[in-house]
Amino acid sequence: QLSMEFVSLLVDLVFQTLHIYDDRGSRKAVDDVIVKALSRDEFMKSFAGTLVQTIEKQSKFLSLTGGYRLLKWSCLLLNYSSFISVAKNAMSRLVLAQAYLLHVVMEGPSHLIRSCKKSFFHLFTKSSDMYKTYMEELREGRIPTRDIPDLIYVMLDFTNSNPDSFEKWKDAYLEIYVKVVLNAKEKPTKGLSEAFLPLLAHLSQEDFKNTILPLCIRMLKRNPEIVLESVGVLLKSVNMDLSRYANDILAVVLPQSKHADDARRLASLTVIQSLSKKSTSPDAVEAMFGTVRSVLGGSEGRITFPYQRVGVISALKEITNAPIGKYFSSLSPSVSGFLLSCYTDDG
Repeated sequence: QLSMEFVSLLVDLVFQTLHIYDDRGSRKAVDDVIVKALSRDEFMKSFAGTLVQTIEKQSKFLSLTGGYRLLKWSCLLLNYSSFISVAKNAMSRLVLAQAYLLHVVMEGPSHLIRSCKKSFFHLFTKSSDMYKTYMEELREGRIPTRDIPDLIYVMLDFTNSNPDSFEKWKDAYLEIYVKVVLNAKEKPTKGLSEAFLPLLAHLSQEDFKNTILPLCIRMLKRNPEIVLESVGVLLKSVNMDLSRYANDILAVVLPQSKHADDARRLASLTVIQSLSKKSTSPDAVEAMFGTVRSVLGGSEGRITFPYQRVGVISALKEITNAPIGKYFSSLSPSVSGFLLSCYTDDG
């Protein structure tokens, strides 16, 4: 039997080593003690409580190595104890603490990032129920998704290593992405948008056409300042030909290229560049050119300020990123002729 006094002393001793032991042998010895002691619920409860409190108190001051050690200990806790069954209600707090640590470690050198991913992959591989538990935390909204982009990325990266797992969870991640990024009430951070890169790279035409595209167009009309940057990340990441959607998206993005805010103009140009790079149809590129030409020609009202005209001409420049082919030799004279007339009119 372990007395509570002894458990408390042992836990304190373990955490004293966090910033003292810097050699592999000593750290492994501590890990071995933790693994052995975690078989006892008395130690597990005390260790888990101290672990979470330490992370919460020191999250802004942790070193890379300290953060990595705590992250590894959290994985040992889940791997070698009955924490989930005994303290299920505390899982949200632990997962959020892990997310803080991940944010620290993912800023570090590549070997720490690899080791960190390896710990999580081992955790998820050992038990399918473990991954399901993490997904429940995400889907039920028990932890604020805006605060855990690195955890979402690692979880998605794990599913990408297993095609069956990806297909199983793809719809769930798509639902989360739509909710927290494209349908967000506040502008998502770039890190949150990029957390879904492993998902975006594997979107099907059906997913894009039926789920993503209608929402993108609606939000770009309604709240462009919120989703413009996220749409840029999305279009840059998808692996598909965007020819059939290019002009529809351009029509709602182009007004942002003449916006008074510099950031919105630049974000719109990023979107247009991705549309052109991923449009292989000559008809799609010609339609995009026609849309820009009509705006420069004043079909949507006179362009009053120089920055607006420069913004729209910059949008035309981005269309030149379309894949080069024989067709463009016939399109270029009409584009050149139009631009010459623009320059002449502008004096």
